Amino acid sequence: MEIEWLQVVWFILWGVLWGVYFMLDGFDFGGSMWLPILGAASERERTAMYKATGPFWDGNEVWLITAGGVTFAAFPLAYAVLFSSLYTALLILLFCLILRGVVFELRFQWDNPYYRMTCDGIGVLASVVAPLLLGVAFSNLFRGLPLQYDSAKDFFMFQGNILNLLHPYCLLGGVLFVVMFLYHGAIYLSWRVVGDLQKKALYMAKFTWPLFLLLFLVYVALTFFWTDHFIEPYLTSKLLFAIPLLCAILFISSGYYMYFKNSPGRAALASCGGILTFTLCGVMGMFPNLIPSRLDYPGSSLTLANASSSNLTLGIMLAVAVVFVPTVIIYQIWAHRKLSWPVKADYWPSRARTAGAHSSQAGGISPRRPRITRGAGPLTSARPLGPLPRLSGHAVFRPPRAARLRPFSRLSGRPLPSQSPLIRGARSRRASPSPTPPAHPSADTGTSVTRSGTGTAPLVLARAQDFCVAPGVCRGLAAVRTPSRRALSRRCPGQPC
Repeated sequence: MEIEWLQVVWFILWGVLWGVYFMLDGFDFGGSMWLPILGAASERERTAMYKATGPFWDGNEVWLITAGGVTFAAFPLAYAVLFSSLYTALLILLFCLILRGVVFELRFQWDNPYYRMTCDGIGVLASVVAPLLLGVAFSNLFRGLPLQYDSAKDFFMFQGNILNLLHPYCLLGGVLFVVMFLYHGAIYLSWRVVGDLQKKALYMAKFTWPLFLLLFLVYVALTFFWTDHFIEPYLTSKLLFAIPLLCAILFISSGYYMYFKNSPGRAALASCGGILTFTLCGVMGMFPNLIPSRLDYPGSSLTLANASSSNLTLGIMLAVAVVFVPTVIIYQIWAHRKLSWPVKADYWPSRARTAGAHSSQAGGISPRRPRITRGAGPLTSARPLGPLPRLSGHAVFRPPRAARLRPFSRLSGRPLPSQSPLIRGARSRRASPSPTPPAHPSADTGTSVTRSGTGTAPLVLARAQDFCVAPGVCRGLAAVRTPSRRALSRRCPGQPC
């Protein structure tokens, strides 16, 4: 049987879909595997790591469903033989993917350290086992499965068990996938997060890249010795050597941007292209076989000629794919552009009631925010500095660098010293004493500072950092001192520390 052009097109699309899945879900696998190391310092860093991959992990799994659906619809016989031969390994892979989704969705539903520790352990284990199984499975496809064709029953039989799949070459492929996703996840985290967590992620990416490059070269070298059919397409068509050459250039470029240019974004994009071309290298090495057999029986390999659907089915599928695959790609690009904000490990809460139900809202910010006033005029017409984050029910004041508070009122009975470092440019005007001390405004109206035990007008300090002098200790009240050495008390803008 001759190979039709539709079969070749779907063979290439099949490899591209698997490559896109490895490229996108590799971020999630790698980010989860780094959780015990990069997130060991605090719960905030672990939550920030979940926040970096939270909006995208379920969208990345769509490409796995698409690749499996293409295998089922375009190559149904290969789908049946593959899932029956690798049933145990694929079932474990399925459970790992399910557990990862459960961890992403349910980790923030209960603010219990042991519960979250259990969820983190399950997520890390599933994120290590899944790439390991994928690498072992694809290495077995490159090497060939022990398949035998029974012409009497028209049936392909798998002559072996799961232990026959654990060849050293296949195990090396599984380890290569794990290290590749470790590097991919580390460079992605260094791109998404900021602060100390970014520095640690970039350090781990620089540590992992040489190890991955070494394993990659050893794996490619062993492919020439432990595979029978993998090199034939490249020897037949010399143009196919452009794919592994491009793969090597992209992986080296990723390290170059990371080491010398300090550009995690470009390094992550180069790593994405390297993973995509690496998958295409393996798929094109099997052409025209879908599942090659390493047994010496005629007709035991599944090829494009004997395992594809009809031309009518492939034509309809191609028409649908031309419309919907670009739509999904455009949507994913839009989602990554809209949701790829810098993630800071300082702001995310540890309580489940502020975390949100969905994983994409994990570590969200509570809508209640204290307000700090500035500008001249009475407190009733004060303007807020902007939204402030909340951390575990406590008010955290992080003003912008340019934010400064101007004095707009005065103490009654004596002028303010103009040379004070706290209050600058104060006018020495007298004000009539108030009959009663002003009430402290709530968190929604502002923050006032009054002299303890006296009925004076409110005073706003000039320096923004003086708004929180004893976080976690003041229990709602904090003591500050004016230039006149008189103690003043003020109420925190939010809930008690």
